[in-house]
Amino acid sequence: MAISLSGLDLERFEILERSPGLIGIHTLEGRLLYINPAAAAALGYDADEMIGRDFQEFLAEPVRPYFLMAMRQLLRAGSGRGITSVVTRDGRERSWFYRHVVWQQEREPVVLADSTDLTDLHVLDDVLHEDDGPFKFLAENTHQVFWVRDPRQPRLLYLSPAFEEVWRRPRSEFIERPELFLETIHPEDRGGVSEGLIRSGAGQYSEGEWRILRPDGSVRWIRGRTFPARDQIGHIDRLISITEDVTEQHQAAEELRRAKEAAEGATRAKSEFLANVSHELRTPLNVVFGMTEMLLDTSLDGYQRFCVERSRSAMQNLVTLVQDLVDLSRIEAGRFRLRPKPFDLRETVTAAIDPFLAATERRGVRLHASVARHVPDLLFGDPDRLRQILINLIGNAVKFTHQGEIAVRLETRRFGNTESGYVLHGSVADTGIGISPADCLLIFETFHQASAGQREESGAGLGLSIASQLVRLMDGTIEVQSEMGRGSTFLFSVRLPGPGDEAA
Repeated sequence: MAISLSGLDLERFEILERSPGLIGIHTLEGRLLYINPAAAAALGYDADEMIGRDFQEFLAEPVRPYFLMAMRQLLRAGSGRGITSVVTRDGRERSWFYRHVVWQQEREPVVLADSTDLTDLHVLDDVLHEDDGPFKFLAENTHQVFWVRDPRQPRLLYLSPAFEEVWRRPRSEFIERPELFLETIHPEDRGGVSEGLIRSGAGQYSEGEWRILRPDGSVRWIRGRTFPARDQIGHIDRLISITEDVTEQHQAAEELRRAKEAAEGATRAKSEFLANVSHELRTPLNVVFGMTEMLLDTSLDGYQRFCVERSRSAMQNLVTLVQDLVDLSRIEAGRFRLRPKPFDLRETVTAAIDPFLAATERRGVRLHASVARHVPDLLFGDPDRLRQILINLIGNAVKFTHQGEIAVRLETRRFGNTESGYVLHGSVADTGIGISPADCLLIFETFHQASAGQREESGAGLGLSIASQLVRLMDGTIEVQSEMGRGSTFLFSVRLPGPGDEAA
């Protein structure tokens, strides 16, 4: 495949094509732009099969999370080297020593990587015997600890200098007495490490994480992987282990976990506060709202009636806001439960539209709904939550549509087999003022409102957020498509389970 980088046609770059080295070129995100035949064959593929794919697909799963981190470090340093694990097409794991550099192109930098398979015995011999070889240089200068063991007896053939930095113990002592290794493992982790050593001795690849105890009593987390190196007739002749200190990663993960727990605690506290305050507000608000309704039934002059009607409208907005706060707090606190039951979708849609008909009629806006003919008369799901999603989406459309129409459309599709229910697809489209691209990115965030210059109506910015969270509760998705001055379309889909799923 011909790929041009800075005018260079790699198909004619025969030195790469003919090289026995494992050579590839990829973006910093990992997309393969080129791989030579030797590298593709080492993984069990043709080169054309791999071009365009993400190189992370070919890495062993435990090392994938480190790929983008390595790319960031490479971008800063310009070059680097190390050892990684790849997986061949037939599922075998191989350890590759790689050297890579950043190759600056006109549009974006790319990575040129040259690798060698360490799993073969003759390469291992290079590591052990070539004092000025690249692999010996790597083993002597990397922060990773490089171990080479005899599979037939407890004997260390090689232990790299990084061992003393990580373990804080002399290498010579462990080369003479390899059995001391297990004594440095945290007592709770020794069983797992011993099992890994047994598996690797039987010719299996093994990897894992465990803790070690330094002489000063401090604990460090270690990540290691071990693989066998075979001779020319396939016998296991060496066991190679590569270990590294991952304590910082564990500490970062622990700090992230604590921060997550603190954030969740703060969210729960906020939700409980909102629920309590909303509950206390709702009772007096309902009393005041009821009193204004009663007052409107009495004899009032024109100005008095105008004032009371304005008061009732404001009170209705407050009651809606309080109910939104109650719903939001229940959702965020995880106390919002779906109550599936048989229901008529057409009746649910009618109930969602009715409250808005008078307002849209006064504006001259046509509000209408359609349910596809193939939708069954009875579905199974939570009609109350579905109605709330529709009400919130229609209410948003009514706010910002002053002419034209608002169209609600729904249809269903079977989900899996006949006992697995349906997926309900819905849309609410309007010819209103539209939403800017910047606001579209945040429109479902709690308390977000469109930019002041784009809206005339007030609101707390809760309706769309609640609709979005309800959609997620119903195992669905929601998105918005909009163009300024042309209107908006909110598209959503939710899962309606089959009756047999009710218990779940």
